[in-house]
Amino acid sequence: FLPILSLIWAGGLLLMLLYMAFSYFKVWQKSRLSVHREGNVWYCDEPGSPFVFGLLRSRIYIPSDLSGEAEACVLAHERAHIARKDPFWKLLGFLLLSLHWFNPIMWISYGLLCRDIEKACDERAIRGESLEYRKSYSSSLLALSAPKHWISACPVAFGEVGIKERVRAALRYKKPAVWTVAVMVIVSLFAAGCALTNPPEATTEFTERAFT
Repeated sequence: FLPILSLIWAGGLLLMLLYMAFSYFKVWQKSRLSVHREGNVWYCDEPGSPFVFGLLRSRIYIPSDLSGEAEACVLAHERAHIARKDPFWKLLGFLLLSLHWFNPIMWISYGLLCRDIEKACDERAIRGESLEYRKSYSSSLLALSAPKHWISACPVAFGEVGIKERVRAALRYKKPAVWTVAVMVIVSLFAAGCALTNPPEATTEFTERAFT
């Protein structure tokens, strides 16, 4: 069955890559219908939600009808995406998902990656801001939620995933304590060490004997 399974895997990989290429082509087409505002910011009314496009020279695309306050919130979020290199990390995540498309854990992981990317940019955009600003930011999230089909290989988009959870987090935002961050880093390093460590030779030999 291995040759058949290999063909099925290769077919799935090809479909994922074709979908990624098609998604980027559609966004590239929409980005051409834009008007330069200033710097790397462009006005683009399709698909109606702000987004960042491009890996090396990323551009921010925003609707032309945003109010001054909403525009400031959106630009803060999108500039956080560029500063964190999120378009690159999201593309890398989708490529890994394409290689392991048969693994449901990878689909869950990719969804969580997209969610965490957006939440991290939310925190960066509202850090040190007043409650009034956070309310305005939350209103912008609700008003500019990205269409569901944007949750793919497409560029990072404002209001892309987990809108309710992100609005709740923005309104209740508190800067995490230093000890909380330290504990999270230690736990993450411990989990990574467990996942990346090879089992002892004795365990490997026992397992081989058990299945032969």
